[in-house]
Amino acid sequence: QFNFEGRNDMIKFLKLIQSFGMYAIVRIGPFIQGEWNHGALPYWLREIPHIIFRANNEPYKREMEKFVKFIVQMLKDENMFASQGGHVILAQIENEYGNIKKDHITEGDKYLEWAGEMALSTNIGVPWIMCKQSTAPGVVIPTCNGRHCGDTWVMKDENKPHLWTENWTAQFRAFGNDLAQRSAEDIAYSVLRFFAKGGTLVNYYMYYGGTNFGRTGASYVLTGYYDEGPVDEYGMPKAPKYGHLRDLHNVIKSYSRAFLEGKQSFELLGQGHATSRFLRKSYAWLSSPTTIQGRTEL
Repeated sequence: QFNFEGRNDMIKFLKLIQSFGMYAIVRIGPFIQGEWNHGALPYWLREIPHIIFRANNEPYKREMEKFVKFIVQMLKDENMFASQGGHVILAQIENEYGNIKKDHITEGDKYLEWAGEMALSTNIGVPWIMCKQSTAPGVVIPTCNGRHCGDTWVMKDENKPHLWTENWTAQFRAFGNDLAQRSAEDIAYSVLRFFAKGGTLVNYYMYYGGTNFGRTGASYVLTGYYDEGPVDEYGMPKAPKYGHLRDLHNVIKSYSRAFLEGKQSFELLGQGHATSRFLRKSYAWLSSPTTIQGRTEL
């Protein structure tokens, strides 16, 4: 049984997003990680005979397909997808499968192929993505998760857009961990660097902090989650990240057509320097990913 009441009311949440003119990426999963208990998979799945999670396993694939198609139909019925006039612009199948694919040897590739084909068969009219999976099958778009995707992400298919779906604004903490800070300057630099290298979308994870109530959090994860995000769980902006990123976004928006529609060239100049040129307008970035006298410049 599925429960979409109360704080589980996904449609109400998506409509709230839409009412503020914002777009949404839905991570249908069904494994979504997110430091949720059991990766957000229900515990009753374990009782199905012969099931193997996230594998080329018929019992798991049967339950996964049932769930994905149920969620997709819910969204279609409410005209949530951008192809229907809604604000859901991307849908994600699976989550960071590249971290475990090698454990399944060749069966991992077979599972990915199946998952991609099953997702595409739903005909939602917006792209499907797989995060942290550089070999996403067919027209499914692979996306990057991390802190510096402009330098670490390598696309296998240059005919697909470069998407960064998790730009980590800090880091979740487990019991006993030290604080995992990340400066506003480093986040801003990483965003500009990604666009300079041909990126087309950056999504933050997380932009606001929150609390994992009860036993919703994964093992050993603190109940306070991403409390170093630009917005805290009470909706209050946290300086300096909030203001610094707000100004960055205004700059990027003012040049967005050049970034996204202009013909780009990238040239290494040596000694850690490089240029990115966008030929739609007379505009170029000079970037230096190396640290000079205690600071990194872009």
